Amino acid sequence: MDNKKIVKLVSVILIFFVAVSVIGAVTAREKNSLNFVERAVRVVSYPFQLVFNQVSDRAQVLFLDMGELSELREENVQLRKEISSYSYEIDLLRKDQQENQRLRNLLDYKEQTEENFDLVVARIIGKSSNNWQRSLFINLGRNDGIEENMVVINHQGLVGKVINVSAGTSEVLLILDSDSGVGARLFETRKTIGIVQGKGIDQNQLSFVHLPKEMEITEGDRVITSGLDDFYPAELNVGVVQEIIETQRGFTKTAILAPVVDFESLEEVFVISNYKKSIFEDEIEEEEME
Repeated sequence: MDNKKIVKLVSVILIFFVAVSVIGAVTAREKNSLNFVERAVRVVSYPFQLVFNQVSDRAQVLFLDMGELSELREENVQLRKEISSYSYEIDLLRKDQQENQRLRNLLDYKEQTEENFDLVVARIIGKSSNNWQRSLFINLGRNDGIEENMVVINHQGLVGKVINVSAGTSEVLLILDSDSGVGARLFETRKTIGIVQGKGIDQNQLSFVHLPKEMEITEGDRVITSGLDDFYPAELNVGVVQEIIETQRGFTKTAILAPVVDFESLEEVFVISNYKKSIFEDEIEEEEME
């Protein structure tokens, strides 16, 4: 049977169903007596009338449910918009809180070290795209008193040094770069001298090299600047020992360090425009002269 015949058959059945239901409704009125035809119609139409009433009731419920569903959908859309707005506001508040905490840490550090350092706050404005160098750019330059070889730090520790200066910006070579070299020592012993170097591109680790084989060094030891090179003041935090590696010849060993500075999240730094030698550096020089 094709679709047209099915449609015609369904239409006839529906017409019959409606006609019988109407007749049944008419005959259902209260009467003192019914004739034979009315009784026959009532008997025949009664089951159809029951079905019609049930379908009608369910249709009403369905339409009500559809109306409520539409209202719920609109309410859901509105709630989603409100939640999205609140989430955005929460993100802004969280960012503001993080920025306030970061700036507070910088300010506290500046106040704690003002006897030793004159610090200038600079904002990071970019990173080097050079595949052979790990550096970043700051928003201060020659017009702000910045010069080459000035040391760059933050409240966590050593960041690097200025290598190029223009009128309004400067480039900072990070200690993560393989060309960097920082005189360093163990915080715990103070007497251990070595060089900290970066491990190169895409490496967020440092190497503490040229360490005597017999030197006592363990994982978790802190490494700080020694103050014996031409650039970096003493006692700046550099890194924490993660691993000890014996060299092939066996005369020295190398310690792999995790830098204390979170280079991935740097936004502001300090440039040391001037610093005084600490008591610790004076003691080191006296020891070297003996």
